[in-house]
Formats: sequence, structure tokens, C-alpha cells
Amino acid sequence: MKVNVTALTAAGRCTAPLDWKTDTAPRPYRLYYVLGGEAYFRTATREFMLEAGKLYLFPSTLPFIIKQNADSRLEHLYYNFLMDTSIVSLEPIEFSPEDQPLIPPLLRLMEASVAEYREGGSQNETLKGTVVSLLESFLSLALSVNPQGNSLDREILDAIEYIELHYSEDISVEMLAEHAYLSTDHFIRRFKHAVGITPYSYVRNLRMSVVSELLQSGASLTEAAEYVGYRSYTGFFKATKK
Repeated sequence: MKVNVTALTAAGRCTAPLDWKTDTAPRPYRLYYVLGGEAYFRTATREFMLEAGKLYLFPSTLPFIIKQNADSRLEHLYYNFLMDTSIVSLEPIEFSPEDQPLIPPLLRLMEASVAEYREGGSQNETLKGTVVSLLESFLSLALSVNPQGNSLDREILDAIEYIELHYSEDISVEMLAEHAYLSTDHFIRRFKHAVGITPYSYVRNLRMSVVSELLQSGASLTEAAEYVGYRSYTGFFKATKK
């Protein structure tokens, strides 16, 4: 399985903030390699510990709520990104270095490249390309070993994939419905039933999430807004008010 990362919005190693959550979806995919600490991920039905030495892939449609021990916060290597493979799951996808012999040496290379990237190399396109390439290699390998079944029908998955590849372009609900070969009303009802929000909200939330990640990585508001497809302040601020 070959995965292509279409945008890397953040990468690094850090201690997680104590109040760490987002109730909105979607946001970029997140891959966390847990190094230590005591933190629990909450889903609608259960709560489980994020174990040191394991990796967790959080789908973009999954709201992110973490409960942490204030005296032992989560230490982790992280990547926030978009990719051309759509994954929808009610829980994060767990990987272990023991799943495949190539994962441990690949992880060491990933840690080293991210450390250099965070130490002033984030503007170096060659280094960023290395970080992305290693991330793609891991995802392709890990998802081949531990494939994740999606819970959505093919038409909705295709629409989500289209959104994640083209969110910086002009996208209308009518266009998405046509892409899925469904009537607009039927498409909206089916999308909301499967994902929990309307297609318009999905596009807007994804764009806002990417804007937030880009601002944290040092981009200006103008640069971030233009990157996700807003051509004017008026369009951007209208979107933030909805």
C-alpha cells in the first residue's frame, strides 16, 4: 500500500499541554509515537491509555479528547499531515514496532529527521522532503501490515478523499454530490449520517484546522488563508463566523 502525504502541517517532539483536546472534525491526520507519560484517549464509548512505545494514527474525522496525569504528561513524537488515503474510524489505529522488523530502524530515522527539522530546518525544503518521505514510508508499511477497514460506504469515502486532496480549491456541495453520482439532497443526508456533520462543515472545519496548524508553525494569517483556498479576508472571516 503506497501512501502519499499531500501536506505536512507540523512535526516535532514535545510534552503535551495539560488541556489537550479538539471537539471539531475534521483536522489533519495525526501520527503520535508515544515516548512516555500517562494519558488516556476518550471515545464516545470508552477510555484507554496511550501506551509508551506504541504509535497511534488519528483519522481526520475523529475528535480528539485526552485526559492526562498532570504529573506525568504525554511525551511524544508527532506529525500532523494530510494524505491521499482516506481513513475513517471511531478509534485511533494502533501500531507497534514489533508489527514489522523494518519499523524500529525507520522510527530512529524519523526521530532524527524531526529533531533536525525542529532545530531550524522547517524552511529547508530538502529536509522537509526527507521528513515527508520517511513518514510516507512508515504509513505505507504500517497500513500494509495492519490495514484499517473503513466504516463508510464507497461514495462517501470517495467524497472525503476528494475534499482532502482539493480543499484549497473551490468546492461546492453540488460538485461533491455530482462527483459521488448522487443527488445533492441525498448526498448531504448520507454524508451527515456517516460523518456526523454536513459536507460544507467538513470542508470548512478542515480548512480552519489547517489554518490553525499553519499559524502555529509560523505562517501569517494571509498565507494560511490563501493556502487553504480563501482568496480574500472577506471569504475567510465569513467562514470563521459560521
